[in-house]
Amino acid sequence: MNQAEYSLKVGTEIHRLNSSITSLLAVRSEPSAPITPVKAAVKLPKLDLKHFDGDITEWNSFWELYEASVHQRTDFENIQKFSYLKGLLEGEALELISGFKLEGDKYLQAVNLLKETFGRKDEIKLCLVRKLFQTETPKADAESLQGCRAQFECCIRSLESEKLELSELDTILLTPNYQVV
Repeated sequence: MNQAEYSLKVGTEIHRLNSSITSLLAVRSEPSAPITPVKAAVKLPKLDLKHFDGDITEWNSFWELYEASVHQRTDFENIQKFSYLKGLLEGEALELISGFKLEGDKYLQAVNLLKETFGRKDEIKLCLVRKLFQTETPKADAESLQGCRAQFECCIRSLESEKLELSELDTILLTPNYQVV
């Protein structure tokens, strides 16, 4: 292709692009009908979070995951959050909030009731100490030893995260109604 043919081809392409741009601008400047927002049904994404059954020693780990995955999300309405919450509760925890209708304004009331019931730090510490002292003596095999160690480590780490002070431990152990079963 020589220079004259090339220049003609480039000129034709520029003319075609100018025509396209002009027609697009004309379409954009025409008044259009007002846009009405359409509310689409939103399918909630599946979340694989551990269920909470009312074991007070599991509350903090449940709540931390739920809070980060659902509660703090700004793209969920409260009714969606409430639906997730109810779907993740079982046993005593579900019974506690079962009287609330699945309505957005009831969500925060349900959350507060759960926190007041299962988020009591002193009760969590007491239950963790009990759980620690109730750890079964392992049998003389590796599987039993590993299970015992895992349960022990879990209790210790949970007590550390609850910031159990030595003075609190003394109080728990010296309380007349404290029982190591």
